[in-house]
Amino acid sequence: MLQLTDLRSTDSQAASEGTPDRTVDLTLSGTMMSGDAWTINGQTYPDADPIYIAPGEHVRFRMVNRSPIRHPMHLHGHQFRVGDVLKDTVVVPGRMGQVTFDFVASNPGGWFFHCHHLYHLETGMARVIRYEQ
Repeated sequence: MLQLTDLRSTDSQAASEGTPDRTVDLTLSGTMMSGDAWTINGQTYPDADPIYIAPGEHVRFRMVNRSPIRHPMHLHGHQFRVGDVLKDTVVVPGRMGQVTFDFVASNPGGWFFHCHHLYHLETGMARVIRYEQ
């Protein structure tokens, strides 16, 4: 049977190895009792501030989930490293679960970062990651 540890990426992400240029801390919050708002760092999309990064920057996203529900977080336009695996979505467990991932800003523009639970997305759990060349 195939195991997650058996998977190896055919894409090279050597640039995202080692120490990042910057770490961005992201707190995921909300409950069904919180007025139907699901937030990242206390902000709800579309009124949330963009997260600005620089082209070529090696960025580490460090997420902690203060809500009781898991959040499958998805970043458009990029793959990121979680351990030895390249992904574009990662599940952050509920009740203070934590996940960290690294990526390199190699695809300029404005990219959506959001929870894949549609209800959470629709009620604000999203941000735009922005950088230009």
